Amino acid sequence: MPINVKYPLDKVLTYIDKVPLNKKQFITYEYLLIKDFNDSADDAKKLGTLLAGKSAYINLIPFNSFPGSPYKRPNLDKIEKFKEVLDTFKIPTLIRSAKGDDVLAACGQLNSKN
Repeated sequence: MPINVKYPLDKVLTYIDKVPLNKKQFITYEYLLIKDFNDSADDAKKLGTLLAGKSAYINLIPFNSFPGSPYKRPNLDKIEKFKEVLDTFKIPTLIRSAKGDDVLAACGQLNSKN
């Protein structure tokens, strides 16, 4: 992603690791799942490896498709398998449910046009 040129992921994560946390605090990471782009078991293993041992919580956000977008939402089975891989890393993970996608009002859709 172009923003990674200015803010490389390894440097961002190093910075986040320096954030002081109390015992029951954690950092929430949001991961946008896009069909056939970053939703494979290998992608989940890479994410799990990246966050293993950290005070992390992951929100998996399935992409909200909209007219004209080349990207699609993975099916539920694929999303759940992704989460199962993360579970092996003992990282708390939540699959965010979509609300409003039936009327193009879900996250990321409000600026789209029919």
